[in-house]
Amino acid sequence: MKRIAEALPSVIPVSRYDGGSYYIGRWDGGKQFWGQVVASYSKKHDSNNSRLHAARRVVNLGGRIVRNIAHIFDSSGNHFTGTERTMIGTTADGESKVLDEATAKMESFIAKLGNVRYENIAIKLFQ
Repeated sequence: MKRIAEALPSVIPVSRYDGGSYYIGRWDGGKQFWGQVVASYSKKHDSNNSRLHAARRVVNLGGRIVRNIAHIFDSSGNHFTGTERTMIGTTADGESKVLDEATAKMESFIAKLGNVRYENIAIKLFQ
């Protein structure tokens, strides 16, 4: 039986759509980017690791944490400069307020790349 990684194509196409891959495209000679605004719960855990306990802790912490995550790839799809992560705030600060701020910061990050084209990309597996 083949291992999963051996069965996958070497380059994976990613289609741009209004959602998780809205902030994807190319710039500067074919370099590629994929940015996302994400909301997650704290990674901090204590001895009780149940979902119910985690949900109670989130309420106590003030909501979900909103972050911007941007991956940069070379023109061949290699994840070559790492991942940029920026914490924006928590939904306790006002969900629409913090999401608006995250969106503005993501668009500012992408604008700094230069002349970008929002379009489908093709990337290689990375961790």
